[in-house]
Amino acid sequence: MVFSDKIVLMSGMRKVLIIEDEEELLEVLKDNLDSLGIEVVTAGDGEIAMNLIRDHDFYAVLSDITMPKKNGLKLLEEIRSEQPELPFVFLTGNATQEGILEALRLRAMDVMFKPFKGKDLCATVAKAVEVGAKQKEIDQKLNELSGQGAESKKIADSIRSKRKQITILQINKNK
Repeated sequence: MVFSDKIVLMSGMRKVLIIEDEEELLEVLKDNLDSLGIEVVTAGDGEIAMNLIRDHDFYAVLSDITMPKKNGLKLLEEIRSEQPELPFVFLTGNATQEGILEALRLRAMDVMFKPFKGKDLCATVAKAVEVGAKQKEIDQKLNELSGQGAESKKIADSIRSKRKQITILQINKNK
């Protein structure tokens, strides 16, 4: 069943990655998110997903936690080292309390549970995509600032560095 509502994201085609090892569920997720007016890319495991993340410009990621090859928590940890601001939402059917706490420590935006309601899924992913759009807007402004001379480049580089430090501090605060 596909949920369709008035939540439609505008301002160009935004891309979301869905990672789920159950093919039927992956199709249901894709069908639900297609109603948002976003481009949906899918992967069946964390290794494929990481390669896609390196090759594409995603606004958000929706992932299962328990998967073969590389689970969602390991994937998120790896993503945080390369793209610390990428919005990430987990969708899980069998997470442990420790797994959920780890997801939050790694700055997952949300953890949703299977079975899910299409409306809730779409609202959560729409929010993640909007956060991703704001992050990309900040990055664009920093790039523009970098092109305005040596002093402006130093300021932009300092802001980027501080953003990464904040992410590292947030991830490590509960270790």
